[in-house]
Amino acid sequence: MNAFRGFWCWLWDMDEAPAPAAIHGGLGKVKAEFHAAMWDLQSLQANEVRDHVEHARSLRELWHLRAQVFKVISVHRGQMEAQVRLDGLDAHFPVKSSRKPDTGRSSRW
Repeated sequence: MNAFRGFWCWLWDMDEAPAPAAIHGGLGKVKAEFHAAMWDLQSLQANEVRDHVEHARSLRELWHLRAQVFKVISVHRGQMEAQVRLDGLDAHFPVKSSRKPDTGRSSRW
């Protein structure tokens, strides 16, 4: 019944997302959040990205799909909304800071 409700919301472009399915831990949880980030998008490209997410075998593969997720969301909802949604997904990935500390120097230009 839940799949029917999700399909109905998608079909009629309803404003409310369907209740998330209970997926327990690990990669399944991250995939569910990727799907939730794109729940309201209806296009061939969005469906292709969903398929890629569903077939991802690791967090590394999902990390590389972030660019596609950003692109499809920005096409449908704008870049600001895409960045907000992607920021929520970034919490799942360990990020090392590659920024060099600010030395306080200014350029001579």
